[in-house]
Amino acid sequence: METRLALASVEALRDPAVFARGLSTVSEQRREKLARLRAQAPRLLSLGAALLLDRMLLDAGLPPAGAFAFGEQGKPYLPGLPDVHFSLSHSGTRVLCALSDAELGCDVEGTRRCDPALARRFFHPDETAWLLSLPPREQDGAFLRLWTLKESYVKAVGLGLSLPLDAFRILPEGDGFALTRQEDARPWALRSMEAEDCFCAVCALNPPETIERVSLFPERSV
Repeated sequence: METRLALASVEALRDPAVFARGLSTVSEQRREKLARLRAQAPRLLSLGAALLLDRMLLDAGLPPAGAFAFGEQGKPYLPGLPDVHFSLSHSGTRVLCALSDAELGCDVEGTRRCDPALARRFFHPDETAWLLSLPPREQDGAFLRLWTLKESYVKAVGLGLSLPLDAFRILPEGDGFALTRQEDARPWALRSMEAEDCFCAVCALNPPETIERVSLFPERSV
């Protein structure tokens, strides 16, 4: 399976009729999760993430996701599709999904200012030193690239909060970034992409080369 990374907007789901249409297509597990969410923004993002995953599975000739199962550290997987790996993320009004036949993780974050205190608290010392050595005008983008890449790796390995962000190092190498973690010698590839009003990243054994912008619904169903 070709690894794909896709970004979509949830703005269309603000229409109650469109939201109801999308809600009718997702799993009972997802509907129960949505029923527990009271604020509109989390509901839109939760439903949008589920719809984007189903859209990508459909494009790959696969059935909808159905109910998730979860690994020991909480990483979701599809029990009915054991050879399919996916990762979901959301920020602002955007949802991001990565899909592959090899392990991966992805993350999306809206634009924000570099926070040196946050970097010192969570980043590896070498990462913080590199970040703060950059000209001030470059630090915001570099901060977001590092943050999303590190979150992507944590998702890819499925260790969740048990793996501190400063327990591994991601630094520029050539035209991209390279990861160093003594306990993990797998050939992870990192991709960082800026898309409209957000930064996206993926960490994968079989990485995508581009990010796609897609609709949550196939064109024929709109």
